[in-house]
Amino acid sequence: MKELDWASTVARARRTCSPLALGLPPPEKLLNFHTLLPIPSHRRAFLLARLNAFPTMVTLGRFRGIPYSDRLCTCNTGAIETLDHLVFHCSHWIQDREAYIVPVLTKLNLASHPWVLQLLLYDTNADESITTDVVRFLAKVAASKKKKTNIINS
Repeated sequence: MKELDWASTVARARRTCSPLALGLPPPEKLLNFHTLLPIPSHRRAFLLARLNAFPTMVTLGRFRGIPYSDRLCTCNTGAIETLDHLVFHCSHWIQDREAYIVPVLTKLNLASHPWVLQLLLYDTNADESITTDVVRFLAKVAASKKKKTNIINS
């Protein structure tokens, strides 16, 4: 019975803002990043990414009723703006990616595979610098997106 409940929960989570949508297990205790990240905007960016609620066009489009195929990134590549796209592919973030994400991938000897984002957002990385570097990147992206949203809304 537990397996059916879990399968049902995961199925519902894939459609909502949930870490299960990214394949992240539910926490059994207070997450490490709550104490590791002293800056509130950094904690918020990491939490939003883990909850699959980071301000990408995919997320914003979900709430604004924009068809999925129209949730394109502003980098003019025709790519849907997902978190994976922002972290690994978007041309707007090349310098920040090289400063924060590439060193992590190099340290872990990884390439940008679909499951790597899940690994980067995992809270129990043995090396805390991984979480710190990923958060620095996410915080920069989130701040830029917030700034653009404020300009559009004013």
